[in-house]
Formats: sequence, structure tokens, C-alpha cells
Amino acid sequence: MFDSDLKNLEINFIAESLNPIYIDRIKLLVNDGKKITMQEKFEESINLINKAVDFFQQAFEIAKTMVSSERKERQIKEISGLINNACISGINVIKDKSIQYIVQKKYDDAVSDLYIALSLAKRMAYPEEENPELENLKNLVNKVYSAEVSEVVNRGNKLVEQKEYEKAIETYNEALTMTNKMYLTDEMEKEVVLIKSLIYETEVKQLVGKGELLEQQKLKEKEIEKLKKRLDYAQSIDDPERRAIEMKKIKKLIDDVHSDEIKLLIEQGNQLAELKKYDDAFKFYERALKVNDMMEEPDIKNKDLIKSSYKKELINRAKLEIENKNYDNAIENSRRALVLDEIFVEAYFHIGISYNYKKKYDAAIENFQKAVNFDEKHVKSWNSLGLTYEAKEDYENALKYLNKAVELDSNFAEGWYNLGNVYKLRKDYDNAISNYFRATEVNPEFAKAWFFMGCTYFDKKDYNNAIQYIEKSFKIDPNLTQDINPLIKELKSNLDKLNESLSMAFINR
Repeated sequence: MFDSDLKNLEINFIAESLNPIYIDRIKLLVNDGKKITMQEKFEESINLINKAVDFFQQAFEIAKTMVSSERKERQIKEISGLINNACISGINVIKDKSIQYIVQKKYDDAVSDLYIALSLAKRMAYPEEENPELENLKNLVNKVYSAEVSEVVNRGNKLVEQKEYEKAIETYNEALTMTNKMYLTDEMEKEVVLIKSLIYETEVKQLVGKGELLEQQKLKEKEIEKLKKRLDYAQSIDDPERRAIEMKKIKKLIDDVHSDEIKLLIEQGNQLAELKKYDDAFKFYERALKVNDMMEEPDIKNKDLIKSSYKKELINRAKLEIENKNYDNAIENSRRALVLDEIFVEAYFHIGISYNYKKKYDAAIENFQKAVNFDEKHVKSWNSLGLTYEAKEDYENALKYLNKAVELDSNFAEGWYNLGNVYKLRKDYDNAISNYFRATEVNPEFAKAWFFMGCTYFDKKDYNNAIQYIEKSFKIDPNLTQDINPLIKELKSNLDKLNESLSMAFINR
């Protein structure tokens, strides 16, 4: 029939005749399902949940065969809700349990339970691609595997630290195999890329460790020579389109070889730096940068890798120069790091430290200020700003910047100690003691904080407390006793004699 009022009337009539029959059958099934959901600990029993859902799904199938009407839509919506609620009640219990398993590192138990939850999620009244619970559970399964993979990767990392490269590669491959169990997501792909990069880096370390780097570099150079010959041939292709495609492909292959070569050069530089052969290490980093520039499409990631190692080792060398009191060399190395990264906070910090030792306080302040401008949470720079102002006898600014340091990190014992020193210099003894005490709360083994707390009690003429805290500092660090301990012993003896004399005078009275 064509659409008409008569047709709609006929349909409604048929619906009114047939739907009550369907509804009676649906009610029986729904009631049977509801009875099961009312049973004690229903949500903890997968069998009971599945039985209830079986009844609801039978009712759902009948509802779908009803003649189209508002009543049909209501029935489908109501039954869908019953199915989903029954499934979710079980899923939530399983999720809570699986999280406990993850905390306990019982990964197999967690995954086993989550797969049961997934089976319930698949029974929910959603199209699979639109089921939020299904997606959530897949992510949770991935998190379990990811936690397990991380443990294996950490084992591999420890083996690398021990230079057990062969075993490390085996361990990383074990982790890579485990990722096959994960659902395909962006996070999973990132995990795979990370593990593959660790395998490659370890293979490079292994080659360097065996002294095979030069041989590998020669192989890379031969590969590039062959590819360049192919490139020359490609340039002679008459068809412009085919020539462009072939040249692009070969240039990509050349870049890939250069990329491998860069990683070899970085690792050689890293190993030389580890031996503190910094000049040789820096030559390898420079060479790696040149190779990257030679590429048809220079790789940003490669360049970042080179710069990361290069600037880190420049700062390590700067630290060594500071230890050896070669402050100008330290400044030079830190500035070289800034050429690689003009906002490298550690470089500004170590330039500031070097200028401090040279007693060029304004230059030190300028560099510490740059450090905190680029990283306002760089506690060491705030602390050093305070110390520099203390050296200039500008105690107001010293307190301002030292307070900023402990405000950012309340567990920064050195900051509290430095505050104590400034207050002591200002003869504000109570505040000095308070800050020394905070330093010892954070670090009970902070010998200097105990020592200067005792000294401040001397300033207050509270000799008993003075001796108590100074002696405590000597127990923690016996090196403090060399010049001071005899004086403390003599003073303590005199105080004991004074106390004894006072006691006798009181008795004789």
C-alpha cells in the first residue's frame, strides 16, 4: 500500500493485535531474568550474570520482531538497559579485582579476569564499535601487559648497565613478543617503537664494546657508495616521472643508512665520555651532526639525540672542571652546550656556579636568573641565587630567593640550612635555629646543620644545648671535630664543674 492514513491505521491495528502477545512472552522472560539478578552476590557470579542475560536477550530478540510502534521502542530500550546493567555489574567487580591483581603484580590473573569481563562486554546491547565498556576493558588489558612489559624492559636496562648486551637483547625481544598479546592502539605502537629502539641501541653498544665500530662504519660507507651509483643511474632515466620516483626512493635509502651511522657515532661518543675522554667524544658528536646535515631530509629526532648526548657530556665536563677549580674551562664548556640549546638550564646554572667561585657575583646572578626564567621550578638555581646574595651581604634578597627554593621543595634540606646561615649572620638566632631544625627534620644526618644549630645556641649563651647539638654533629661527621672538639670538651668540663659548685653551695646553705 502507498503511504496513507488508511495504511497507518491498518499497521496500528495489526500492532495492537500482535504486540500484546509478544509482550506477554517478553514479560515472562524478563521476570525470569530479574529473579536471577536479585540473587545474593549476583554480580560476583559470571554464571548467574550469563543466565540472566540469556533470558533478557531472548526477550530482546522477541521485541525486535514486534510490529513497529512506540511500545516496541520502549520494550527494546527497557530490555537493553537490563542487559547492560547486568553485564556492567559483573564487569565492575572484575575490574576492581583485576586492579588489585595488577598492584600485586599477578598479571596472568588480572588478564584472565579481564578477558571474562570482555566476554560480558560483548554481550551488551551496543554495536561493538560503539561499546564504551569494551574499549575501556581493552585499554585495561593493554595496561596490564604494558606493566608486565615494563618490568621486562627494566630487566633489560639493568643488563645493559652491566654491559650484558647479548642477554639484554634477548630480554628486550621477550618484551617485544609480549606486545603481540596487546590490542592494537597508538599506545601499543609507541611501546613497540620504544622496545625496537632499545634493541637497536643495545646492538650498537655491543658493536662498540667489541671494538667493531670501525668495521660497521666501513660497511655503512660501502652501502652509501653503492646507493650513490644507483642514484647516478637513476638520474639518467629518460622518463621524468619514473626518474623522480626512483631518485626519491634511493635518497630515502641513503638517509636510512646515514641514520644508522649517526647512532653508531653517538654511542661511540657516549662510551668515550664515560671514560672521561671528552675531547674524543665531542669529535664523534660533531661528526654525527655533519652526517645528519648531509642527509637529503635531515632527521630532527637524530639531531635531538646527538644534541642530548653532546650537551649532557659538555655539562659533565664542566662539573669536572669545577671540581678541579678550572672555572674558565667550565664556563667555556657550558657555553658550548648553550650553542646546542640556548635554553639549556643546566648550562646557565653551571656558568653561575663557576662565576660564584670566581667571586664575580653579578655575572653569577645574571646566569642563575636566566636559569629560573627558563625553568621557574629549578630549585638549585633559586638556592644559588640566595647564596650569591648572601656572599654580597644582601641578606634581604638572600632570604627572598632561599625561601623560594624551599617553597618549591619543602624537602630541600640544604635550602633550610642556608636560610639558617643567613638568619645567623643577621643575629636573628631564633629563626636561624628554627631553619637549622627544619634541615635536620628533612635529613637527620645533616651534620653541618646540627653543628651550626649548636653554634647558634652558643651565640644565645645557651651552652648546654650548644654542646648537645655540636656533639651530635661530631657523631655524625667525625671530621668536624678536628679543631673544635677539644674546645667543646674543655667548655663542657667547665660547665660540669660550675654545676657541681652551684649544687654544693645550695647544700651548704
